[in-house]
Amino acid sequence: MYTHTIGIIRGGETHERERSLALGSALLHILEDTDYGTADIFVDEHGTWWKNGMRIDPSQALHTLACIIPAFSAVSPIASRAVRLSEQHGVPYIGATPAIKSIAHHPEERAHSLFKIGITTPRVVSLRTYDAPSAEEVAWKIVRAHSLPLRTISIPMQEHAHTAPALTSIQEIRDALVSMQSGMRDIFVEEEVVGTHVTVYLIDGFREEERYVFPPVSTLTNTPCTWSKEEGKNIERIAKETADALSLEGFVRVDMTLTQKNAVVRDVRTVPDFTTSSPLHRALESVGATKKEVIEHIVRTVVGDM
Repeated sequence: MYTHTIGIIRGGETHERERSLALGSALLHILEDTDYGTADIFVDEHGTWWKNGMRIDPSQALHTLACIIPAFSAVSPIASRAVRLSEQHGVPYIGATPAIKSIAHHPEERAHSLFKIGITTPRVVSLRTYDAPSAEEVAWKIVRAHSLPLRTISIPMQEHAHTAPALTSIQEIRDALVSMQSGMRDIFVEEEVVGTHVTVYLIDGFREEERYVFPPVSTLTNTPCTWSKEEGKNIERIAKETADALSLEGFVRVDMTLTQKNAVVRDVRTVPDFTTSSPLHRALESVGATKKEVIEHIVRTVVGDM
């Protein structure tokens, strides 16, 4: 008999659906090996909620749960709804914290916060596009305001975003805008930083450390680590200072790009990313940690000991 049941919310009707399904499935699979019970809360392509295969009203989905993990990005409307429901019912949640949501909605504020402590981030440009009647004209406006290449085009207060290794032509930018189905509104454009992509994970309270910092690993699967031990320590320091400056707690992922000049912080996340392609697996292997050890610690810090 399980003492605590953890709800995994996944799916949805947006472009994030496939990634959410994969992450949710990975979390459910890992939790099967623990002493926690699970509830699979699936949101289909029509926005209908299902709990363990039974259709359910969202307001009832969190009953009997000890906590939830929304398998979505911080700006997903489903994650936002799940957090509102959790707060209404007094059910704690993992991942979609107010701090990470604010950062995702306002990348220019993230850049400013990190700039104040000497941490470099990609240049972000905010553009008003109401006066541009087509995606192609918006693309031209982006090019005129921003030097190519670009990495991310995102819309404030929306779940839609387009991220790519680099957008280097008018056509690619236009296609990115169309793929987001973006009406003409404010958008953010982030520059592409060329270099070695590195990821650092941090977990509060793990292995009895106030904030455990895992050694940096290559973000890409088949890319070897090319930094020295001293450089690795500096990367860890930047990751910790980033998490501290942005008030991120619990589980934190910091993505950087190492250039010839410095380390550039590209992204931060707070949802445990156990998908097969995630660099988290390499980070765990580097310190002899297991997925079970990590997920049990993350859940235990929220729901307490069993």
